[in-house]
Amino acid sequence: MVFLVRPFTQVTSRAFAFGPPVSLAYMAGFLKSKGISVKIIDYEELVYSMDSMYDLINAHVPSAIGFSAYTNTIQSAHKIASDIKKRYPQMPTIVGGHHSTAMAEETLREFPDFDIVVIGEGELTLYEVVERITQNKPLNGTAGIAYREGSNIITEPSRSLIQNLDELPFPDRSLIQSNVTGRHFTRGILMGKGITSVYTSRGCHYNCIFCAVNRSHSVDNKPVRYRSIENVCEELQECSKKYGYKHIHFQDDSFSLTSERVIPIADKLKALGMTWNCDFRANTVNKELLSYMKKSGLIKVSIGVESGSPRILELNNKKITVEQVKRAFKICHEVGIKMIEGTFLIGSHPDETMQDIEMTIALFKEIKPDLSAISIATPYPGTKLREIMLEKGLVFSNDWGKYMLASLPGWRTIHFTPEELVRLQKKLVRIFYLNPHTFLHMLQNRSFFMHALKGGLEFFLSKRNI
Repeated sequence: MVFLVRPFTQVTSRAFAFGPPVSLAYMAGFLKSKGISVKIIDYEELVYSMDSMYDLINAHVPSAIGFSAYTNTIQSAHKIASDIKKRYPQMPTIVGGHHSTAMAEETLREFPDFDIVVIGEGELTLYEVVERITQNKPLNGTAGIAYREGSNIITEPSRSLIQNLDELPFPDRSLIQSNVTGRHFTRGILMGKGITSVYTSRGCHYNCIFCAVNRSHSVDNKPVRYRSIENVCEELQECSKKYGYKHIHFQDDSFSLTSERVIPIADKLKALGMTWNCDFRANTVNKELLSYMKKSGLIKVSIGVESGSPRILELNNKKITVEQVKRAFKICHEVGIKMIEGTFLIGSHPDETMQDIEMTIALFKEIKPDLSAISIATPYPGTKLREIMLEKGLVFSNDWGKYMLASLPGWRTIHFTPEELVRLQKKLVRIFYLNPHTFLHMLQNRSFFMHALKGGLEFFLSKRNI
């Protein structure tokens, strides 16, 4: 038996999205296919207590406990690991995710109650680690890990990525419980038992400076790997017929917008009577294909805009233009997509000025998104953005608690203090909520209107906001 744990974020605000731990279900499905029993423990779903964890360990006697942690949950993951070590000091604790992948040795030095870091893609590596633990074999020679050996930390060579994703079993969604209410799965779509995430690929064709996806995964210099259409459609069939899901959130970093891939997937969704949503890049929006997708059940698209300044888009290596953004939103409105979301980042490059911000505001008003995510860019480990900001002395805290979306930033940009970044964020959020287009659109969905209203109030009244 292996425990796979999603630690708690301590963020309950309606302003932040919440989805099931499908990545852990992938790990679980793979381990189970190898004859290893697995239990997923989701502390975004459950309330954590030391005694409840002890009860679970006593009841199931796991051979190892693994954690999937982001930068904003690495501290809570270690808190759980430390509690476990107090009573079960010999229990192997394993951590994976973008944060520990980017800082494997540093993670083990900073957090003494983690024993092993799984670096990058997890299925094959985690399986080998668990096999070695259960067979009492040494860890040396296990590709893709860092681990303790006495007072030393050993980092093994990287493991090659899985090239044929069809070889992986589907995520074991039977291990996921999602009963959370009061949060949204993705903006415009509230949490419910009828929603799940699906990945049709891994990796991204692009290298935006604020993202760590390719820097932490593309050890084979092949950033994107696609599942076959047949394999994706089989999973959609399982989601509908076995689990009763009604809506699919495609969570790919690069959801392909070539008709050769999208049309058969869209046809399958239509045949199953499922609705769906996905992310687009502004430079790939095609009116004919988008119309086809809408007819198959597409109800929401999300487009990463980030900035209205051509200078900042270029500095970010975003590989899109302002004109492409305008055209993409125009097409989405013409096609009649039910929910059109634009995502924006403040401080996505440390040299962003007030003039750049004003250009973002002007673009924001022109493209009229129905929904919007307005965030302060975070210098996460593994990103080029963090390297730039460290070099310029703009990051003054490695307290990962300050990397929470609801915290005052532990960094600044060249032109803005942490407090000014938060004020700018609030300014853009206020412009969004006071836009007549936004208000009228939200009124069409009463349940989400009330959710968004409460979330907006929580955001503005949050104590972190200066």
